[in-house]
Amino acid sequence: DRKQAIKERLANIDMPPNPLDAILQEFGGPGHVAELTGRSKRYEVNPSTGRREYVDRGKYSRGQSSRQGESINNRERQLFQDGEKRIAIITEAASAGISLHAD
Repeated sequence: DRKQAIKERLANIDMPPNPLDAILQEFGGPGHVAELTGRSKRYEVNPSTGRREYVDRGKYSRGQSSRQGESINNRERQLFQDGEKRIAIITEAASAGISLHAD
């Protein structure tokens, strides 16, 4: 049907990533970079297809999946502070009341 054809056509458009996702990928992806934001989902490159997919942020939080942004941010903060993730990206949406320390 026409609606499905439009959806497929839109899915095949190669749009540039948003800046936050581009920075995250440049430094090794979500397995290496702690993301502390107000987002619950993000675009990630699927290694088997090479295409960007819209996924839950908790997917790569070291096995800790959560649906709540605050819980994901707390887990990401802890991974950064424990040295498991060497880089942290923080936005204004997640910065209130947070303190990050690195060696």
